[in-house]
Amino acid sequence: MNDVEPGRPAPRRTAAPLRPNAIGGTAIGVGAILLFFAGRALLAPLGVPGVGIAQWLFLALPIVAAIRLGRFDPTASLSLRPVSVRVLMGAGLLMFGALGMNSVVAWVQSRWVEVPVEMVEALEAALRPSGPLELLMILAAVALTPAICEELAFRGVMLTSWRGWPAPLAIGLNGLLFGAIHWLPGGGFRVLPAAVSGTFIAWAVWRTRSLWVGVWMHLLNNGFLVLAATVVSAAAADAPTAASVDRMTAEPPHPAAVGLFVVLVVVGVRLVGPPRTHPPDGGTTATETPA
Repeated sequence: MNDVEPGRPAPRRTAAPLRPNAIGGTAIGVGAILLFFAGRALLAPLGVPGVGIAQWLFLALPIVAAIRLGRFDPTASLSLRPVSVRVLMGAGLLMFGALGMNSVVAWVQSRWVEVPVEMVEALEAALRPSGPLELLMILAAVALTPAICEELAFRGVMLTSWRGWPAPLAIGLNGLLFGAIHWLPGGGFRVLPAAVSGTFIAWAVWRTRSLWVGVWMHLLNNGFLVLAATVVSAAAADAPTAASVDRMTAEPPHPAAVGLFVVLVVVGVRLVGPPRTHPPDGGTTATETPA
């Protein structure tokens, strides 16, 4: 039975927004990050596995729940666009170039930021596997899990909700926030390199409008660092950590290596390709109504 009075138009149904606006996306992302910090402290006694579990339970799960409860479209809210193999190859080269540039950044900041030997020793001990199975566990907790969970927060819900902002502002702020969460008491030396990596990833995701590019780059970054640390730790098992840190910070990276890093970045940018010209995710936000 029709309840609309004769002569009056039927009420127009308002479509659910495709994705959160900038305020909503920022609130979801920052809220999940703060919740993760609390969960990480709670699960700290579990060591490396505890950090991985905390990311799934207190970072990824709240974001997915917020998207669902807000009746937002997951693909639009998180930029879950597929990309080509060519783009992934370019993103990979870009990430390795960024890793190399980070070695330059780390050397420069070592002039005024001391690298705490005790923290480096603790990280090496935590990431030193006793066998192949433990190495897989470490890679899952330190490489795969952050590549998914942290990307959901930073390059997923937050960066996607900032699509209406100028690109330099959105990308730069995203990189700075990503670097800031890597600060630990006595661990300020990790902030700037992480911010540089985060900015490269944010640029690639902004350019391609695909979170999968960010997940891929983050996985390569963390996976390479874990494997490199494992190899170096095994090769220098009897060498004092302080001596290794002194060697890394004493001399700048070789100019030929820096040139190679720049080439990787340039080739990676070219392969990633030009930005999409059409509106992202249908061009609608929480403050917009689809026609």
